[in-house]
Amino acid sequence: MTHNKNVIQFRVSILWRFYDFVASNGTNYIEKWCQEEISEEARNMFDDILKNNSKIEKPIKWLWSKTLKGKYNRLWEFYFICDKIQHRIIGEFSPAARRATLLVGCFHKDKIYTPADALDLAYKRSRQLAKKEGFRHERKIRMDR
Repeated sequence: MTHNKNVIQFRVSILWRFYDFVASNGTNYIEKWCQEEISEEARNMFDDILKNNSKIEKPIKWLWSKTLKGKYNRLWEFYFICDKIQHRIIGEFSPAARRATLLVGCFHKDKIYTPADALDLAYKRSRQLAKKEGFRHERKIRMDR
């Protein structure tokens, strides 16, 4: 049997774009967390979550995610376990713009976040974006994995 030279192209439909929160001083806290605090395997899992969820129309159906409650009800988190550590990425989304902003990367065990103020920090960064005291930087998602 010979190799078929006709290649079938699959269109990947990106419905959502993901952005990192960047402070007014230029610090990209999500990228810093990815590069300095989590393993390469965890970064790959994180990228896969973003890749898969970028194709899902309704955030309520996103994989490995949940909305937060109470004071933080406008926020949600992605969660996954890697290296026997529970990883969390807390963010906000704008359905009208199909834009999700990643605000804080952290760790979670039982009911304790590390850093301990991760939820408050995400809430604060969300407010900073609203006041234009920070900005968004689009996160490139590897679609070839």
